Amino acid sequence: MGLDGDYDFKEAEKRILNYWRENNIFKFDEKSKKPIFSIDTPPPTVSGKMHLGHSFSYSHIDFVARYKRMKGFNVFFPFGTDDNGLATERMVEKLKNVRSKEMKREEFIELCLKTLSEIKPGFIQDWKEIGISADYDLFYSTINDYCRKISQKSFIDLYKKGLEYRKKAPIIFCPHCKTAIAQAELEDSERESTLNYIKAKTETGEYVIYATTRPELHPGCVGISIDKNGIYVVAELKDKNERWILSKNGIKNFQKDYAMKIIKEFKGKDLVGRKVEIPLAKNKYVEFSHDESAKTEYGSGVVYYCSYGGLDCVEWMARHPNIKPVLIMDETGTYTEEPVKGLYSNQARKKILDILEEKGALLRKEKITHVVNAHERCGTEIEYIATVQWFIKYLDKRNLFLKEGSKLKWNPKHMKVRYDNWIKGLNWDWCISRQRYFGIPFPVWYCKKCSEIILADEKSLPVDPLVDKPLKKCKCGSNEFIPEKDVLDTWATSSLTPQIASGLKPNLKLYPMNLRASAHDIVTTWLFYTLVKSQLHNKINPWKDIMISGHVLDSHGRKMSKSKGNAVEPQKVVGEYGADAFRFWAAGSKLGDDLSYQEKDIQTGKKTVTKLWNASKFISMHLKDFECKKPKKLELDLAL
Repeated sequence: MGLDGDYDFKEAEKRILNYWRENNIFKFDEKSKKPIFSIDTPPPTVSGKMHLGHSFSYSHIDFVARYKRMKGFNVFFPFGTDDNGLATERMVEKLKNVRSKEMKREEFIELCLKTLSEIKPGFIQDWKEIGISADYDLFYSTINDYCRKISQKSFIDLYKKGLEYRKKAPIIFCPHCKTAIAQAELEDSERESTLNYIKAKTETGEYVIYATTRPELHPGCVGISIDKNGIYVVAELKDKNERWILSKNGIKNFQKDYAMKIIKEFKGKDLVGRKVEIPLAKNKYVEFSHDESAKTEYGSGVVYYCSYGGLDCVEWMARHPNIKPVLIMDETGTYTEEPVKGLYSNQARKKILDILEEKGALLRKEKITHVVNAHERCGTEIEYIATVQWFIKYLDKRNLFLKEGSKLKWNPKHMKVRYDNWIKGLNWDWCISRQRYFGIPFPVWYCKKCSEIILADEKSLPVDPLVDKPLKKCKCGSNEFIPEKDVLDTWATSSLTPQIASGLKPNLKLYPMNLRASAHDIVTTWLFYTLVKSQLHNKINPWKDIMISGHVLDSHGRKMSKSKGNAVEPQKVVGEYGADAFRFWAAGSKLGDDLSYQEKDIQTGKKTVTKLWNASKFISMHLKDFECKKPKKLELDLAL
């Protein structure tokens, strides 16, 4: 056993890792008669080195895998990498000092593939060196031909089932990354801004007062809403020859700065249908309308809406289907209408405020700190723009997903609340198209003559419509096609990991799988989307059990991240203390709970491993002459 001398983890762990590899200790045996326990492992995004969160949650998965082997199971524990997403693109851009949008598409794709081939072996080695007992021969990459075929086949299947559609609609857009993003890719970010009070003249000569944090959207204003049952007033300003319309409750917000007298009181319904001249709006006049969002106790009791200032504007337009959107931003995130044409939001905001102030329409700017939606990848405040995108239809199936989620065994149980709340809060169908270069292409062309959607023949998958051609003419007889340039959202592929993993052993029935393990931050993405795909394709849940790990925190209780500068590299920890000491620390939390990284806990782990080594050495000294006999056959408890 090599127990001579003092414990040296560098020598012992290297020797043991070599022994495992040379003897295929953790290789899945498809010919075994043992019951199978299958694990749907999270394919880590290839965006650099393994980070502490990876190593923490993967250690939990490995604890289960080893326990199940000891219980007599034939453990199916594959290993995959997720390498077709935006994170990989950003990594390549950073490593190679390039910008994808400034390169030819094929050149950037080639650079990504080359970069992945360079860094992936070392990336995977990190998992091996912390003792993750996966069968690394059961490997998949979400960008390889095998996964591309499965992902494209999934798209074709859902399209034929009538569950996918393409239309021009407002989507969540990152101006920095220049692509649509999913609702699940948003994070709350606290930003400083100003709440700007503005006046607009009504057709009867009074001014209506409203407030906004997005004045740069004035060119796209499409509506002004009030509460038809609320109490509004006409107030006369004593030092100005003006009359203002606002809610009765809103008067108090202005009395400190303006001397005014109420000369008329009325119900909001009296305003409905009257016109307002919005400064700088492309549609010069909009009409007062009733809307549930207008509350007389907030602000001035008047709300203005644009297309699209945010989710509230998108929802307002859905409630007012007769209103046509005024689109003022293109797919680069820049404005297309004067006086802010060619500008980004921050630049446009300043210019619009300056113009409003010059016109006397800007009454007041209040400094505020508020929470906005930002893209989790780059921290950029998102926009809502209308573009042609592909969607998976699933909003009408929320009750199904809630019911099926209840059939899963959640560990810990309270994590199901996060899943349920996410489904109840969904506002969009799943936008699966991305304006990127490196990803899995849609297997789609459009007929140049009649615009018919042409799907790839499944026998020809995987395809790249920018390179390949349809095998048949369009039904109109045309042989000219426009290829789809967008690529599939990375979650549209990684949501198929049960099918991808089980397909590595097609002769065995491995799907649905036994266990899905993940960190709690991807319950709303990877876990939810996987259940969605499995239900839409096969009407079954993709696994039986859910295991959720927490996050790693620093000593001050903050989540560790590179951007905060508080991240610890697990490679350095393992290099100094050993993998077993690290795993000892990782075992120190309950499932779902966050765990603070404390070096003293790693040191305790190292001491514990040394004690176990010394105890083993002591025992072995007294067993030198022991005659080992074959034990009687034990009846193993194979209960799940």
